[in-house]
Amino acid sequence: MLALRHRSTLGAAQAHCRDGKRNVDRPGGGSAALDRRSTPLFMRHTSQIAIVGAILTIAAALARNNGEYDNIGLVFVAIALALATAAALNLRIPIVEEHGKQSVRWAIAVAVVVESVLFFVQPIFSATMPRWIVPATAFLLCISALVAILGPWPPGNALAWLFVGTVFVFGAVTVHAHDRFVVDVRLFQHVGAQALLRGVDPYIVRYPNIYSPHFYGADNVGADGLLKVGFIYPPLIAFLGIPGVILGDVRFSHVLAMTGAAAALGFARPGRIAIGGVALFALMPRTVYFLAGGWSEPMSILLLCWTVWAAVHQAPRTTGLLAGLLVASKQYLLVSIPLFWLLASEHRNRARIGLAALLAALVVTVPLALWHPAEFFNSVVGFHMRQPFRIDSLSFMAAFARNTGAEPSRLAALIVIIVIGAASVVLAHLSPKTPSAFALSVALVVLGLFAFSQQAFVNYYVLAYGALCAALATSSPNAAENRLCRKTK
Repeated sequence: MLALRHRSTLGAAQAHCRDGKRNVDRPGGGSAALDRRSTPLFMRHTSQIAIVGAILTIAAALARNNGEYDNIGLVFVAIALALATAAALNLRIPIVEEHGKQSVRWAIAVAVVVESVLFFVQPIFSATMPRWIVPATAFLLCISALVAILGPWPPGNALAWLFVGTVFVFGAVTVHAHDRFVVDVRLFQHVGAQALLRGVDPYIVRYPNIYSPHFYGADNVGADGLLKVGFIYPPLIAFLGIPGVILGDVRFSHVLAMTGAAAALGFARPGRIAIGGVALFALMPRTVYFLAGGWSEPMSILLLCWTVWAAVHQAPRTTGLLAGLLVASKQYLLVSIPLFWLLASEHRNRARIGLAALLAALVVTVPLALWHPAEFFNSVVGFHMRQPFRIDSLSFMAAFARNTGAEPSRLAALIVIIVIGAASVVLAHLSPKTPSAFALSVALVVLGLFAFSQQAFVNYYVLAYGALCAALATSSPNAAENRLCRKTK
């Protein structure tokens, strides 16, 4: 089966390479921007560099204040949004296209060096974590990536496995060393997965408020100090947290998820660009803070990366299954549903993807939703609607509130959701029908949503960061596809 899918992928690449107007593997190649009559298999070099720039600027934004409000950090978010938009528009800069792959490789190399420095200087929050492991990891990833990207020899699978292993080891050490680093989201997930493991509905469990009385809003906290809601995430997050609970800490599930995501990036379309994508993913500058805090976004990143992997290998049912799980992992990812259209170029395969996605999302969500429907709605929907505005968010809404003294209305938040939903439909209609374009479009949609959200912190932007890494890692042909392209020229 895998061999058949491999041949079909190469067959698509060969057909793609026969059309000189579609061939973006050679300098200056590429289709017209968002031309619906042409669906380029690979991305223009200008778009690839724009993605690299977006990855780097998100990293810089998070490094400013751990993903909380910062004026300069918000400028970086704006730049990232502009660069992601430019990549989605498939813009063409002649001088970049003339230099072809070399310009992309050098852009990635520069980004790797800069992010290695940001990774090196990131803070740690536990005296038990050896400080040397941070610079050692940065040095190992940086040197290995530079040799692979700029060196004369093509990178092999061993190097990809090295990066995957590094993600796992660094993540495991981080979680183990930060045992006493408690954030509410870690508590929610651990207790929720633990309840599910014991056969208890996580949506009827009540959680303590570990922050100030007004942190969640008066409508969400009872007189006894307990929250009036249960598990605040979709059911899939509780299911995926069970392996970590069995291992003693739900955050080990996050480490496994990030490791699995790195593997998908490294092996979806192996090559120098893919190695660059994995390296930038592994060098995310606030990895310690993100993993120690225990936010649930690693689950969504895992599902996104493997959705892209399945789409690259032209497995529509598997792609649909993973895409459905992706949407079922986070409430805000509902805005990405129209983008499923980009996961296949044939209408028949799109139908398969859509049906598989619907069934997967229903299977993992409906049983727990029907267990105690009122509690489910109160926790998954009502709680978030009642949360107060966060002025410490890294968003333009927070900047507006800080400069005017007035909080944005709920109507403004609704308008943002409608606009982003419309943008998702437009991207689904106009973007190339490729896995890389899907990942890029998801990144652009969620980045726009977060930038104008009433709550936006490090975990939100890490999802956009991971999606951009997935778009970059699958934006160029692998060695076998390159050979086909050379034969058909």
